[in-house]
Amino acid sequence: MRINRSDDYFANSTWKGTWKKDGGMLINQGIHLIDLFTWLMGNIKEVYGDITRNRKNKEIEDVAAGIVTFSNQAKGLIEANTITKPANLGYQLNIFAEKGTISIGGKGLQEIIHCYVEQHPELESELQSNATDEHLLMYKDFIEAIQKNRPPLVSAKESRKALETIFALYHSALKKQPVPLPLSAFSTEEMITWSKKGDEYND
Repeated sequence: MRINRSDDYFANSTWKGTWKKDGGMLINQGIHLIDLFTWLMGNIKEVYGDITRNRKNKEIEDVAAGIVTFSNQAKGLIEANTITKPANLGYQLNIFAEKGTISIGGKGLQEIIHCYVEQHPELESELQSNATDEHLLMYKDFIEAIQKNRPPLVSAKESRKALETIFALYHSALKKQPVPLPLSAFSTEEMITWSKKGDEYND
């Protein structure tokens, strides 16, 4: 995730950029991409992460990196920032597997950059999507689930995976060591201490 969030973006609200109310850059801006990442790749065994902050007008990170070990021993990399100049570069998700490679990206994560899977040339056309407002589609599904008394397409249990992955990355940044999943407990308010230490280091 390589996007831009200006100083004005944080200045126009009292909650943005705070650990207590915002929750962090990965929670606010990166959650959807990490949700897709964990949904495609499966359960996570361990996360090693680090974060940094370059802007003084907020508490939260603006750069995050993580190394993820999945239960099947596959490895994943998380790289995210909100300091791309002068505007959003976009999003990208890459999968390098035994029998193929898929890369999707673009400003709205809607472009097929590369698609090769052994003996499945039809996948590239199947991956194409005209959907441009994923938030609207999610709200529609949730409302329909209530109206029809059915489970939503994404369960709370499935949603927890992305949140726990981000929490583990933050926790790892605090501990300076890999963090195993599942987590017993974590609050983004624990990161306020990290913010204060960061100010000391940058002065």
